[in-house]
Formats: sequence, C-alpha cells, structure tokens
Amino acid sequence: MRLIDRSRARLLGATVGTCLVTAIGISGALAQDATPTLGDTATPPAQTQPQKPDARASAAARTALAEHLQRVTDTIATVQKDRDAVTTGDLAAVDDLLDKATRLRDDAKATLAGDDISAVPQQLFAAQGAAVSAEALLRAQLSDYGLPSQQAGASRTLVAAYNQIKEISDRVSATDDVDAKDFAMTAQSLYKTAYDLYNAGTYAQAARTADVAARVAGLADLMAAPSTVTIPADGKGVVVEPGPGQPGSETRDGEPGERGNRGPSIDVAASFPNQGPGEPGRVVVVGPGSDVGGVSVGGGPIDDFSTDSPLEVPAPSFD
Repeated sequence: MRLIDRSRARLLGATVGTCLVTAIGISGALAQDATPTLGDTATPPAQTQPQKPDARASAAARTALAEHLQRVTDTIATVQKDRDAVTTGDLAAVDDLLDKATRLRDDAKATLAGDDISAVPQQLFAAQGAAVSAEALLRAQLSDYGLPSQQAGASRTLVAAYNQIKEISDRVSATDDVDAKDFAMTAQSLYKTAYDLYNAGTYAQAARTADVAARVAGLADLMAAPSTVTIPADGKGVVVEPGPGQPGSETRDGEPGERGNRGPSIDVAASFPNQGPGEPGRVVVVGPGSDVGGVSVGGGPIDDFSTDSPLEVPAPSFD
C-alpha cells in the first residue's frame, strides 16, 4: 500500500507496478522549465546571449498543475460532505484541518496565477494531506469504543506517534515557515486528544486519532524541510524527494539516514484508510487507490487485537 525506497530505480518500478497515481504534483515539464532547453532546430546562442525559457514546457507545467488543483478541490469537497453528514461530537479539529486544506489550495491557486510556480506542488500536496487527515479524524471519531485487547496495539500507535511528533516539532521550531509551525501545533493538540482518549479506555479512537496526529506532523516536516515535489513525465506518480539535511540525521522512523540527507517524515497510503509497514527511505511515491487517497504515518498498521502487554504511553509534553 505504501511505496518507499532508497533508489529511483525501485521507485519507478513500484510506480508502474502498483500505484497508478492521480494525486497532486507537478509535471515533469516543470523540470524543463527550471532548466530551459532549446528547440530542436534552434542554434545554440553565444555565451553572452541569455537563454529563453521554453514556453511549451511552462505551459505544460501550468496545465498539469491546474488539473491537480481541481483534484485537490474535489477531495476537499468530498471530505466536506462527509463532515456535514456528521451531526454529533466535537468537530472543531476536523474543521480546522479542512480550513488548512482550503487555505493551502487557495494559496496554490494564487501562486499558479503568478510568474513563479515552483511552490505550487508543495502547497497542493499539503492541501491534499490536510483534507485527507480531516477525513481520517472524522472516521476516528466514529470509532468511539475500546476493548481490553486493543490497549496494547493502541499504546504502540501512541508511542510511535509521540516520538515522531516530538522529533518533528524540534526541527520545525528552528524554521520560520508559518504553515509548518501551524501543522506541528495541530499535531501536538491531536496527540493530547489521543492521550486523553487512551486513558479513558477508548482505544480504537485513541489509536486512530494518534495516527492522524502523526500524519499532520509529517505535513509540518514537509513544509519545513527542503523537499522537492514532482510528478514523472508519464503523469503516473507524485514523488517527494528530500533536500540537503544535517549530517547524521535520521529518517522518519528512526533508522539511520544517509549523511547529508533526510527523507520527508511522510508517506502515502495506496488505499484509504489502511496502512502498511513503514520502511526507512529517501523517496516517497504518492498513490491513492481511491478518490481520497491518504497521507499516512510510518510504522505498522493499527493493531486492533493483541495479547501483548501495553507500552507506557508518553504524556503530551513537547517542550
């Protein structure tokens, strides 16, 4: 369901084999736009003559982004309909995530109307992730129950979520990105809610809420980290690649990373809301198996039945 790997070769194979993607991104033509190329019949200019951008590449990139913008808009509308259908419970956190998704979508639309469209893919990716997180949180609130056999699995989900949120919050605190800080604060708030639900014995809802908290933290990491969001020329895969990180940094699931690089702390489920086992990686392939898709946290699937003893769940302290 999730595709994460260290190598581009395996990435492309996975994209073709299991993950036909219709999520957000940017056309491979954008790379051409960033590094302009000459037409087939053009004569190379002298070194003193500036190269002209390839208008066709720019037009193709904008067209692809316009298509993805509409898909994100459709996702937000679908989640909003689900939210409107639920009339009980506290939906403030769901509304907040939908507001974030709408604002980022609007930011992408405004950016796309300007000359520099390089920020649009990241904005659309974050908007999609926020909308899907809102849907996941809505479903979590409908799982308002707890069984003793769920406690061990829920405890492990909360421990993994806490560790990810804490690590990302520390990184985000050193940045100036407002969206990253906003996502990090939301992730912390959602973890506190999950912690309270866990202590109240509502294990199913606690685990699913903690999972959403970690997803949102991953979006904070994406917005703060120097990452590149692209889509291959065949239009069948959204790729999130890391920029330069700090030497000795770690990957999203705590495994040693390549020196000088840190992968984004997110990956995307191939179908919603299921999860697959997390793996350390440098590249993220986005592939929704439904109309909604799903940004998901690293780690194993939520365990609804376990004979193991529960772990000690950390209190929500992120200072």
